[in-house]
Amino acid sequence: MAKQDKTPGELLAEQLCYKPENAGILMGEEELKKAYAYGLTYPDIMKNFSAAITREEFCTIVVKLYEQLTGKTAEPGADPFTDTDNPEILKAYNLKIVYGTAADKFSPASHITRQEICVMIFRALDVGIPGLDKSAPAAFDFTDAGKIASWAIDAVKFAYKNEIMKGTGNNQISPLDNTTREQAILLVYRTYAA
Repeated sequence: MAKQDKTPGELLAEQLCYKPENAGILMGEEELKKAYAYGLTYPDIMKNFSAAITREEFCTIVVKLYEQLTGKTAEPGADPFTDTDNPEILKAYNLKIVYGTAADKFSPASHITRQEICVMIFRALDVGIPGLDKSAPAAFDFTDAGKIASWAIDAVKFAYKNEIMKGTGNNQISPLDNTTREQAILLVYRTYAA
């Protein structure tokens, strides 16, 4: 695509991706640009791609996923948290995509694991797509599958079955590993594109 044929979103995403701190680290550069152009991410997260994504940052992009899939604008609900008043978190909470880490705590700066991301994506799809096929794959042979929490197993299997999340190598899915910003954006993009 010639430069003049690119949308404003694609041009901005290209500018954001081509930063010195991103040199040589981007695995899914084209998918990152598309995610930004489709409105699935935002400028503040389109940098430092190797940094672990936080709960707050992921709430923002999972709400964008919900809004793009449904064409609806999510609304923030009541705020039970004493450690955040971020409207994107409150939107995700209101949609039941995410819950707190305690009755009155959200822990917005905490990092998010691969299994937690799967759960949030699964919940966003469940609330946004009536009749979602939630069936599990026939084969799920990862050697570390036993590390997946009982509350996350269906969501991780769903993400694997639908090619949203793949293994990390050596026949492992690494459910307890933190997720980088780049990986999180790619997972949201793959969900949207699926």
